Amino acid sequence: MRKRGFTLVELLVVIGIIALLIGILVPTLNRAREASLRVACASNLRQFGLVYQMYANNYKDYAPLGYIVNSNLIQKNWNYLAFLNRNGIARTTLMGWLVDARLISDGKAFFCPAEKFEQFVYQGVEILPNPWPFNAASGWETRFGYGTRPVVGWDTVALPASPNFYDSNSKPAVMPKWSKQKNLAVVTEILVNKYSLVTRHKSGVNVLYGNGGVKWVPKEQFLYPGSDFDQISVTANTQDPVDSTSFQPGNKNLLLFDITPTGKAVIPFRGLWGALDTY
Repeated sequence: MRKRGFTLVELLVVIGIIALLIGILVPTLNRAREASLRVACASNLRQFGLVYQMYANNYKDYAPLGYIVNSNLIQKNWNYLAFLNRNGIARTTLMGWLVDARLISDGKAFFCPAEKFEQFVYQGVEILPNPWPFNAASGWETRFGYGTRPVVGWDTVALPASPNFYDSNSKPAVMPKWSKQKNLAVVTEILVNKYSLVTRHKSGVNVLYGNGGVKWVPKEQFLYPGSDFDQISVTANTQDPVDSTSFQPGNKNLLLFDITPTGKAVIPFRGLWGALDTY
């Protein structure tokens, strides 16, 4: 007796069913993967919160938050650096002081797991290395995968070397008080410009607040037509200071309005960080 095989029509039906199932399952799996990465990112930020609190406890309530002032150029977008290594200057800065204070040993937990932009992934790649542990001999800078609230400018030349950040009068050379941040947004995924969302979660960002809590903030809170963040100009899909447009001094006001005739901060804060504060 001759065995009956599949007809062409039956085979096409089976292939069609398989394709349909794949079409249904793949988006579901992608959503599950994204949810998992979002949770892992939030967990990283909670660890950041614990480390910042420990640092503040050890150093009279001061915390390494701020942005880079390089060659008298205020760059509030440049708020993610852990180790500066350029123009003959090699020193720890910003969040890197958490490392020098021996509160962070393995930096892997301080990079967003959803990040695809090579400058902001753990240890990077050969073309754009992000060395860990950071050191001057590597010739490269180390960036964390998150940025801090740009409330204090860190002059890369004038600052003393970490962790001895006290001046001759035993007062902090720079750093805001951690307790003063309270419910303000203090650390978030890197948000240099609108392209910053493309390589990660796309629909929003995880944000650490001064009370130790972490929130998921949808992009509609800060990125909508006419918003301060929407006005930040950009000419390329880049998040590095080489993007001269994104890092123009004028954009500093769009991130955090604090330039007034008296030199005092505008309360409540406006701009990107102000939007994150009020969510």
